[in-house]
Amino acid sequence: MTTTIKLEQTSKGWDQSAEGYMDMMQKTGFTRSFAQDLLNDTIPLDGKIKQGVKVLDIATGAGAMSIITANRIKSVGGHVLATDFSSEMLKCLEKEIQKEGGINNITAQEMDGQNLTLSDNSFDFVYIVFGLMFFPDKIRGITEMFRVLKSGGTCGIATWSMTNPTAAVLIGTIAKLDPSRPPSGPSPVNSLADPVGIEQLFKQAGFVNIKVTPKEHSMECSLDEFLVFINGNPVFASAKESLPIANQHLFEQTIKEIALEIYPTGQLKLNSLAYLTTAQKP
Repeated sequence: MTTTIKLEQTSKGWDQSAEGYMDMMQKTGFTRSFAQDLLNDTIPLDGKIKQGVKVLDIATGAGAMSIITANRIKSVGGHVLATDFSSEMLKCLEKEIQKEGGINNITAQEMDGQNLTLSDNSFDFVYIVFGLMFFPDKIRGITEMFRVLKSGGTCGIATWSMTNPTAAVLIGTIAKLDPSRPPSGPSPVNSLADPVGIEQLFKQAGFVNIKVTPKEHSMECSLDEFLVFINGNPVFASAKESLPIANQHLFEQTIKEIALEIYPTGQLKLNSLAYLTTAQKP
């Protein structure tokens, strides 16, 4: 069976949206909130961090995980390798590093998380924050994490649950512009929204001590900021392209209408639930 690869699963899709994504994350700190929870769970501030610890951040995006991790492990000579298959996202990461200042322990490298050009048993920690759900071959991505981890090493991922108000706006827009469309299966963005399914995938890859924890944070922004954010976002662009051609020009206006139905003041408070999964390589 042929698997359809959507725009949000391609480097082209994220290259096109990189600047807008970075700007929104700078304003809201949204994904960094979840990354901080994951970091605290795996490399706690009150814990002992070994000298020269090596960390891999896959699908780093604008560096939500890489930057806070680099700061935490800097005092012990730790290093972060930040990878992404989007060259434009890596440019955003470099801008974030420059803006942060004082960070000299991150190396950025263009790489596909499903095909890591890295040696076996190389890293103490491996993370993927809101990236794995976009992988066309998720078990391959998890198996690659397992392969490059050292024995006893820890991985951590963040994925969206079905409680995602951004998705609700998008679903409402599609329903309004294409009412005859039958219900579809999970889209990539919510393809890892089942905690039981997540645990099974990690067990299949060989991980132990698997823990899946729900965590909620809110992204607050104006409607205008939200509309700028989705403009060019590959998840929304892919949804727009799937509509009947005659209705595609109504997409942005309908999103605005649906959003105002949910948030009449025009100030959005997007309370989003994610699953943070940690696991260990035996």
